[in-house]
Amino acid sequence: MHITLPSLHWFSFQGTIAYLEALLPRITIPLLESLQVCFFNQLTYSIPNLQQLMSAAGNLRFNTATLTFAMDYLVLIVYPHKGARMCTLEMTLASGHLDWRVACTAQVLHALRTRFSVLEHLTLAHRRHFLEWNNNADHTQWRELLGPFDGVRTLHINLELIGQLSCALKPSEGESPMELLPELQDISYSVFWSLPDAFTPFVDARRKAGHPINVIHPGLNHGGS
Repeated sequence: MHITLPSLHWFSFQGTIAYLEALLPRITIPLLESLQVCFFNQLTYSIPNLQQLMSAAGNLRFNTATLTFAMDYLVLIVYPHKGARMCTLEMTLASGHLDWRVACTAQVLHALRTRFSVLEHLTLAHRRHFLEWNNNADHTQWRELLGPFDGVRTLHINLELIGQLSCALKPSEGESPMELLPELQDISYSVFWSLPDAFTPFVDARRKAGHPINVIHPGLNHGGS
Protein backbone atom coordinates (compact mmCIF):
# COMPACT_ATOMS: atom_id res chain seq x y z
CA MET A 1 0.00 0.00 0.00
CA HIS A 2 1.19 3.52 -0.85
CA ILE A 3 -0.16 6.60 0.92
CA THR A 4 0.20 10.35 0.43
CA LEU A 5 0.43 12.62 3.48
CA PRO A 6 -0.72 15.95 1.99
CA SER A 7 -0.74 17.96 5.24
CA LEU A 8 2.49 16.69 6.80
CA HIS A 9 5.24 19.29 7.14
CA TRP A 10 7.54 17.61 9.72
CA PHE A 11 8.72 14.01 9.65
CA SER A 12 10.83 12.35 12.36
CA PHE A 13 12.34 8.87 12.43
CA GLN A 14 14.55 7.02 14.91
CA GLY A 15 15.79 3.52 14.25
CA THR A 16 17.72 1.46 11.73
CA ILE A 17 18.35 2.50 8.14
CA ALA A 18 16.89 -0.76 6.81
CA TYR A 19 13.48 0.01 8.34
CA LEU A 20 13.43 3.59 7.05
CA GLU A 21 14.49 2.49 3.57
CA ALA A 22 11.63 -0.04 3.56
CA LEU A 23 9.12 2.58 4.71
CA LEU A 24 9.94 5.51 2.44
CA PRO A 25 8.86 3.97 -0.91
CA ARG A 26 5.38 3.55 0.58
CA ILE A 27 4.80 7.21 1.44
CA THR A 28 4.77 10.59 -0.32
CA ILE A 29 5.17 13.84 1.63
CA PRO A 30 4.71 16.68 -0.89
CA LEU A 31 4.88 19.56 1.61
CA LEU A 32 7.76 18.30 3.77
CA GLU A 33 9.64 21.25 5.32
CA SER A 34 11.59 19.66 8.16
CA LEU A 35 13.15 16.20 8.40
CA GLN A 36 14.62 14.65 11.55
CA VAL A 37 16.36 11.27 11.49
CA CYS A 38 18.38 9.42 14.11
CA PHE A 39 20.22 6.28 13.05
CA PHE A 40 21.45 3.67 15.49
CA ASN A 41 25.04 2.51 15.56
CA GLN A 42 26.10 0.98 12.24
CA LEU A 43 29.12 1.06 9.96
CA THR A 44 27.53 1.25 6.50
CA TYR A 45 24.87 3.64 5.24
CA SER A 46 22.92 2.74 2.10
CA ILE A 47 20.16 5.34 1.80
CA PRO A 48 18.87 5.61 -1.82
CA ASN A 49 15.25 6.05 -0.71
CA LEU A 50 16.15 8.78 1.77
CA GLN A 51 18.03 10.48 -1.05
CA GLN A 52 14.92 10.22 -3.24
CA LEU A 53 12.70 11.68 -0.52
CA MET A 54 15.02 14.65 0.02
CA SER A 55 15.39 15.28 -3.71
CA ALA A 56 11.63 15.30 -4.20
CA ALA A 57 10.94 17.59 -1.23
CA GLY A 58 10.99 21.05 -2.80
CA ASN A 59 10.50 22.79 0.56
CA LEU A 60 13.67 21.30 2.11
CA ARG A 61 15.99 24.26 1.58
CA PHE A 62 19.69 23.94 2.42
CA ASN A 63 21.95 26.95 3.06
CA THR A 64 23.67 26.78 6.46
CA ALA A 65 24.85 23.75 8.41
CA THR A 66 26.47 22.88 11.73
CA LEU A 67 28.24 19.56 12.18
CA THR A 68 28.75 18.79 15.89
CA PHE A 69 30.88 15.96 17.26
CA ALA A 70 30.02 14.55 20.69
CA MET A 71 31.09 11.52 22.71
CA ASP A 72 28.99 8.76 21.12
CA TYR A 73 27.25 10.50 18.28
CA LEU A 74 27.35 13.25 15.69
CA VAL A 75 24.62 15.76 14.84
CA LEU A 76 24.21 17.54 11.52
CA ILE A 77 21.72 20.43 11.54
CA VAL A 78 20.85 22.28 8.34
CA TYR A 79 18.98 25.58 8.08
CA PRO A 80 17.28 27.24 5.09
CA HIS A 81 19.25 30.46 5.65
CA LYS A 82 21.58 32.09 8.17
CA GLY A 83 19.76 33.08 11.33
CA ALA A 84 16.84 30.71 10.77
CA ARG A 85 15.31 29.25 13.93
CA MET A 86 13.70 26.21 12.36
CA CYS A 87 15.98 23.65 10.75
CA THR A 88 15.17 21.80 7.56
CA LEU A 89 17.25 18.76 8.51
CA GLU A 90 18.52 17.29 11.75
CA MET A 91 20.47 14.06 11.36
CA THR A 92 22.01 12.16 14.27
CA LEU A 93 24.47 9.34 13.70
CA ALA A 94 25.25 7.18 16.72
CA SER A 95 28.64 5.48 16.51
CA GLY A 96 31.85 4.73 18.36
CA HIS A 97 35.14 6.59 18.26
CA LEU A 98 35.80 9.84 16.42
CA ASP A 99 37.35 8.11 13.41
CA TRP A 100 34.20 6.00 13.00
CA ARG A 101 31.98 9.07 13.20
CA VAL A 102 34.00 10.91 10.57
CA ALA A 103 33.98 7.88 8.24
CA CYS A 104 30.23 7.25 8.71
CA THR A 105 29.38 10.90 8.19
CA ALA A 106 31.44 10.95 4.99
CA GLN A 107 29.36 8.02 3.70
CA VAL A 108 26.09 9.84 4.37
CA LEU A 109 27.28 13.16 2.94
CA HIS A 110 28.46 11.54 -0.27
CA ALA A 111 25.17 9.62 -0.62
CA LEU A 112 23.29 12.94 -0.33
CA ARG A 113 25.90 15.03 -2.13
CA THR A 114 23.48 16.70 -4.51
CA ARG A 115 21.73 18.32 -1.53
CA PHE A 116 24.79 19.24 0.51
CA SER A 117 26.67 20.71 -2.45
CA VAL A 118 24.41 23.79 -2.31
CA LEU A 119 25.32 24.70 1.28
CA GLU A 120 27.06 28.08 1.58
CA HIS A 121 27.94 28.23 5.30
CA LEU A 122 29.42 25.43 7.41
CA THR A 123 30.45 25.18 11.07
CA LEU A 124 32.44 22.23 12.44
CA ALA A 125 31.80 22.12 16.18
CA HIS A 126 32.28 19.85 19.18
CA ARG A 127 30.99 19.17 22.67
CA ARG A 128 33.94 20.44 24.69
CA HIS A 129 33.84 17.88 27.50
CA PHE A 130 33.30 14.87 25.27
CA LEU A 131 35.71 15.15 22.35
CA GLU A 132 38.44 12.51 22.64
CA TRP A 133 41.94 13.93 22.78
CA ASN A 134 43.55 10.49 22.31
CA ASN A 135 41.47 9.50 19.31
CA ASN A 136 42.05 10.98 15.86
CA ALA A 137 40.52 10.46 12.46
CA ASP A 138 42.70 9.84 9.46
CA HIS A 139 43.31 12.91 7.27
CA THR A 140 41.84 11.01 4.33
CA GLN A 141 38.61 10.53 6.27
CA TRP A 142 38.37 14.25 6.96
CA ARG A 143 38.93 14.98 3.29
CA GLU A 144 36.19 12.53 2.37
CA LEU A 145 33.89 14.29 4.81
CA LEU A 146 34.61 17.74 3.35
CA GLY A 147 34.34 16.55 -0.25
CA PRO A 148 30.56 17.06 -0.75
CA PHE A 149 30.64 20.71 0.37
CA ASP A 150 31.40 22.12 -3.09
CA GLY A 151 29.43 25.34 -2.57
CA VAL A 152 30.57 26.34 0.93
CA ARG A 153 31.76 29.96 1.04
CA THR A 154 32.30 30.41 4.78
CA LEU A 155 33.82 27.82 7.13
CA HIS A 156 34.08 28.11 10.92
CA ILE A 157 36.11 25.56 12.88
CA ASN A 158 36.00 25.12 16.65
CA LEU A 159 39.27 25.12 18.57
CA GLU A 160 39.72 21.40 19.27
CA LEU A 161 39.28 20.49 15.60
CA ILE A 162 41.82 22.98 14.23
CA GLY A 163 44.80 20.62 14.32
CA GLN A 164 43.15 17.81 12.39
CA LEU A 165 41.33 20.04 9.87
CA SER A 166 44.41 22.16 9.11
CA CYS A 167 46.35 18.99 8.25
CA ALA A 168 43.49 17.64 6.15
CA LEU A 169 43.21 20.87 4.13
CA LYS A 170 46.95 21.15 3.49
CA PRO A 171 47.43 20.21 -0.19
CA SER A 172 49.71 17.26 -0.88
CA GLU A 173 52.54 17.60 -3.37
CA GLY A 174 51.16 17.74 -6.90
CA GLU A 175 47.58 18.14 -5.70
CA SER A 176 45.39 21.08 -6.71
CA PRO A 177 44.47 23.36 -3.76
CA MET A 178 41.03 23.72 -5.36
CA GLU A 179 40.13 20.06 -4.87
CA LEU A 180 38.37 20.70 -1.54
CA LEU A 181 35.94 23.56 -0.83
CA PRO A 182 36.47 25.22 -4.23
CA GLU A 183 34.10 28.13 -3.46
CA LEU A 184 35.52 28.91 0.01
CA GLN A 185 36.04 32.63 0.64
CA ASP A 186 36.26 32.97 4.45
CA ILE A 187 37.68 30.64 7.10
CA SER A 188 37.35 31.52 10.78
CA TYR A 189 38.72 29.95 13.93
CA SER A 190 39.68 31.10 17.40
CA VAL A 191 43.34 32.00 17.85
CA PHE A 192 45.28 29.53 20.00
CA TRP A 193 48.81 30.21 21.15
CA SER A 194 50.24 27.06 19.55
CA LEU A 195 48.20 27.19 16.35
CA PRO A 196 48.10 30.86 15.26
CA ASP A 197 48.95 30.05 11.65
CA ALA A 198 47.42 26.59 11.41
CA PHE A 199 45.85 27.12 7.99
CA THR A 200 48.68 29.12 6.42
CA PRO A 201 49.78 26.36 3.97
CA PHE A 202 46.20 25.97 2.73
CA VAL A 203 45.60 29.73 2.50
CA ASP A 204 48.92 30.34 0.73
CA ALA A 205 48.22 27.59 -1.79
CA ARG A 206 44.80 29.05 -2.58
CA ARG A 207 46.24 32.55 -2.97
CA LYS A 208 48.85 31.27 -5.44
CA ALA A 209 46.06 29.53 -7.36
CA GLY A 210 44.26 32.87 -7.73
CA HIS A 211 41.51 32.13 -5.19
CA PRO A 212 42.46 33.99 -1.99
CA ILE A 213 40.76 33.18 1.31
CA ASN A 214 40.07 35.68 4.07
CA VAL A 215 41.15 34.42 7.51
CA ILE A 216 39.01 35.63 10.40
CA HIS A 217 39.84 35.24 14.06
CA PRO A 218 36.67 35.83 16.16
CA GLY A 219 37.25 38.34 18.91
CA LEU A 220 39.98 40.18 17.02
CA ASN A 221 39.57 43.30 14.90
CA HIS A 222 41.61 42.11 11.96
CA GLY A 223 41.92 39.23 9.54
CA GLY A 224 44.31 38.16 6.86
CA SER A 225 44.25 36.67 3.40
